[in-house]
Amino acid sequence: MISSQDLVRYVGPSQLEPSLYVSALEYHSAPADMKKGFVNVNTKERISAESKRKAEAVEFALKAAEEFAIKKAEELSACLAEHQAAIEALKDHEKAYNQKTKELEAKVHSTKGISCLKYKNELAQHLAEDPLPLRKAKIIAAATAKKTEMAKLIAKEAAYAAAKAKKK
Repeated sequence: MISSQDLVRYVGPSQLEPSLYVSALEYHSAPADMKKGFVNVNTKERISAESKRKAEAVEFALKAAEEFAIKKAEELSACLAEHQAAIEALKDHEKAYNQKTKELEAKVHSTKGISCLKYKNELAQHLAEDPLPLRKAKIIAAATAKKTEMAKLIAKEAAYAAAKAKKK
């Protein structure tokens, strides 16, 4: 089983969730770059060096948590923009489909004879065909809605973790 210390050492702090990194720093020794310069001459110096190292580790973890929260907030805004664009595309496709249907219905009611039958046939074909662009736009809009909800949850959790790290 991989310990938290190994996880920090091999994965690196930038790829860990801030709450995991905070707990790893609390329970295990700091990364190698924070250990440099500590000389254990006597107990007082060792204690002050240890408290300094812990303070630096907490500061580093707080900064990592804040950066993580900012990154997730930016991802959320990008997801919201993508979702808005998907909804606009869906509205455009629905409008075009409905407009063509209305035009064909108007032609059916305004003409007589063979041309009326022609427009009735076109209307039936239009209503029976699979509107691929419309269907695709609906699927994309639904997918971006799910993606946006997930991004909201992750951003909310990241903000909570950053606030929790600040309180400590």
